[in-house]
Amino acid sequence: MPLFCGHIQTRILAVMTILVVITPLKLRANTLENSFVDSLCLALNNMPDNKDKLEVLKIIYYQHKTIDTVAKYSMYAYKLALKLQDTLFASDAIDVFAWSQYTLDKYEISKKYYKKAIKLHSQVGDEIGKANSIMCLGNVYFALNNYDLGLDYAMNALKIFSDKNDTAHIGMVYRGLAKSCLDYQIYKTSKEYFFKALTIDSLTLNIRSIGRDYYGIALTMFSDCNIKDTLTMKASNEYFKKAIPFSEQNADYMYMVYEYFYLSMQYAILTAVTTNWNYSDSSMYYYKECQKMISRIKYNEYSQNTKLLKAQHSILFGNYLEAYSILNEYSQKTNLDNQTKKQLSKVFSMFYFCTKNYKKWLDYINQEELLRKQHYISEYGVKLDVITSNTDNEISLNRFDGNLQENYQNFLKKQEKDNLLKKIWMTITIGSIMIVCVLIYNYIKNLKRNKLLQKQKEEIILTNTELDQKNIEILSQSYELETQMHEILAQTELLYRANHEIIENLEIAGRLQQSVLPHEDFIKSLFNKIFILFKPLDIVSGDFYWAKIIGDFKYIAVADCTGHGVPGACLSMFGISLLNAITVSNETLITDSAVILNKMRKQIAEAFLKGASEEDFHDGMDIALCIINQKERKLSFSGAYRPLWIIEDEKLREIKADRMPIALDKDHTNDFSSTEISLSGKETIYMFSDGITDQFGEKEPGKLSKFQSKRLKELIVKNHKETPETQKMVFEKEIQLWAGDQSQTDDILIIGFSEIVPQI
Repeated sequence: MPLFCGHIQTRILAVMTILVVITPLKLRANTLENSFVDSLCLALNNMPDNKDKLEVLKIIYYQHKTIDTVAKYSMYAYKLALKLQDTLFASDAIDVFAWSQYTLDKYEISKKYYKKAIKLHSQVGDEIGKANSIMCLGNVYFALNNYDLGLDYAMNALKIFSDKNDTAHIGMVYRGLAKSCLDYQIYKTSKEYFFKALTIDSLTLNIRSIGRDYYGIALTMFSDCNIKDTLTMKASNEYFKKAIPFSEQNADYMYMVYEYFYLSMQYAILTAVTTNWNYSDSSMYYYKECQKMISRIKYNEYSQNTKLLKAQHSILFGNYLEAYSILNEYSQKTNLDNQTKKQLSKVFSMFYFCTKNYKKWLDYINQEELLRKQHYISEYGVKLDVITSNTDNEISLNRFDGNLQENYQNFLKKQEKDNLLKKIWMTITIGSIMIVCVLIYNYIKNLKRNKLLQKQKEEIILTNTELDQKNIEILSQSYELETQMHEILAQTELLYRANHEIIENLEIAGRLQQSVLPHEDFIKSLFNKIFILFKPLDIVSGDFYWAKIIGDFKYIAVADCTGHGVPGACLSMFGISLLNAITVSNETLITDSAVILNKMRKQIAEAFLKGASEEDFHDGMDIALCIINQKERKLSFSGAYRPLWIIEDEKLREIKADRMPIALDKDHTNDFSSTEISLSGKETIYMFSDGITDQFGEKEPGKLSKFQSKRLKELIVKNHKETPETQKMVFEKEIQLWAGDQSQTDDILIIGFSEIVPQI
C-alpha cells in the first residue's frame, strides 16, 4: 500500500517535488564569488602572449568553479606555454586539463593528455610531478576497467613518492588503490586503504584529502550493505557528514555534490525501512542542496543521477508508476559505471520492498552480490596483496588517533529504538479531527438525552404526588405506573451506558492526543537535559508541546489553546498539524520563528472563516516558539502572549512576547516579531503556559490567590541548577502544596532545558 492515498497524496507530493528556487540574493552571491575570475577572463583579450598572461591563465583554471571553463583555459595555457617554450608551465596546465576530462568521464582523452604530462615532467626533471601524473593515469585505467595496468602505474608512483619521502602524495596513492578495490567490490581491502590514506593525510594536515578519505570510507560502507542493514548505513551516514566541512573549507564542490547525493539517498532508504518520517525531511533537504551545488558549478552531467533521488521520493509518496518509469529508463543506459549500477540496484531494492514484492526484493539483494566480478576478485585481490606485502615502499606509521573509532562507538551507543509515529502528520490530523468531531456529536446528543430523562423524572415525581393524594387512583393505575417504572429503569441504563461511552471515547481521544505529541525519547535526543511537566485539567488538554529537527535546526514550541477539555484538544491537534505542515511542506527551510507564527495565524483565519465571520469566532492559541541553529549557535524566538525565560550566570532574563494571539482578531493585525539570541551553551531555557501561574491556592486562610509569575521566577532561579528530573519533581510538589484543597484551575505545561548547543 502507498504511504499516502487519494487527493492528499497528490497535494503533498506536489509540494515536496518543487525544485529549490534560487533567490535573487543567492544569485548575487554566486555572481560575486566568480566576479574576480570572470574579470580576468575578459582581460585576457587585451594581454600580449607572455609569461604574465600564463600566470593569469593559471589563476583562472585553478580558481574557476565550472569544469568546462577549467578545461578551456588549461588547454589555452598549455598551448601558450609550448609557444613560449615554458615546458614546466605546460606540464602543469596539461595535468589540469587531463584532470578535467577525467572528471567529465572522458577517460580516453584524459589518458592521452596524462601521457603527455608524464613526458613533459620527465623533460624538466620534475619527479614529483611525474609521479603525480603516473598515479592519475593509473586512476584513469582503473576507470577504464584495466585494473592490472592501473595497479602497475599506482605502484610505480608509490615507489617514486617513497624515494622522495613525499608522504602527502603517498596518501593519494593509497586512495587510488582504495577506489580500485571499491570498483571491484573488495570492500574490506578498500576500507583498509582509505583508512591508511586518512592516517597519512591527518598527520600531514592535508585538509582536502581528509575530506575525500572520509567520503571514500562512507561510500565503501554504503556499497557493502543492503537496505535493511540500517546500522551500517547510519555509520556510513556519519562519515559522509564528516566529509562535508572539509570539502566546504577547501571549495571541493564536486565532492560536496556526491556527499549531498548519497546523504539524500540514504535518508530516503531509512525512511522506507524504519517508517520514521523525520528522515524524509533530511532526504529532501540534502536533495535540494545537491541540486543547488550542481547548478552552482554547472556540473550538468551529474544532474542525470539525481533522477534516482526523484524516483526514491516518488516511492515514498506512493507514486510507484512514476518511480518505476524513471528506474526502468535509467536501467536502459549502457554506459553506467559499477558504482552507479550499485546505487540503481539499491533503489530497485527499495522499490520492491515498499511495494511488498518481497520475492523481487530478495532477488535484488542477491543481484547486488552478483554484481561483484567473481572471476576477477581473487586474481586482482591476490595480486594486490602480494605487491603491497612485498614492496619496500610501505611507510611505517603510528596508528591514527582513536578518535574516529571512539566517535563511531559513541554514535552506535546513541542509537535507540525509534518509537515515532508510523503515519505522517496529514493522516493523523484528518483522523484526529474526525474522531474528535464524533466525540463532540455524541456528547451533544447525550446532553439532549439527559435533559429528556430529567424531564421525565420530574413528570414521574409529580405523578407520584398526585397518586399519594388519591389512593384509589393509585390502585387502579398501578399497572400503568409499573410500566412507566420499567421504562425509567431502561432509560436510566441507557444513560449510564451513554455516560460510560463518553468517558471511554474521551480516554481514546486522550491517548490519540498523546500519540500526536512528540515522544519523550525523541525530545531527549534533541536536548541532553530537559524535563516536561504536563498536567491536563481534563482527560484531553488544550495545552500542547511540539518539537522537530531538520538539518542543523531544532524546533520546539509550547502552546495554550483557548479553553480546555474537548474544545481545547481540537485546537491543540489543529495547532500541531499546522506546525508540521508549515515546516515539512515549505520549499525552503524556515529559520525565522516569526514567519511560522504569521503563517499559522493566516491558515487559522482561512480555516475558521469558512462559513463564519470574525464576530462568530475568536478562539485561537497563545504560543512560544524557538528555532535553534546548532551550527551558528543562535536562537530565534517569537511569542504570542507567551514569553521566554532564560537563566544565564545566575540571572533570569525575560524575552517578552507580542501581545496578540494566534487567532482571528481585528484589533491585532501586525506581523509577529522575532528575537535572535546568540548562545554560549550555558543557558537554561523555560517555556510554559499560563496554567501554573493562574493556579489558585490559599495564601492565607480563607483568601484565595493565584500562583503568579513572581513566585514561579523565584522557584526557577532557586532550582535551575538541579537535574531535569529533580526540577520536575520540585515544580510538581510546589504546585500541589500551593493548591492544597483547591482543584486544578487549568491545563499545566512547563518545559525546561539546557545544554542547547555544545559548549566551546
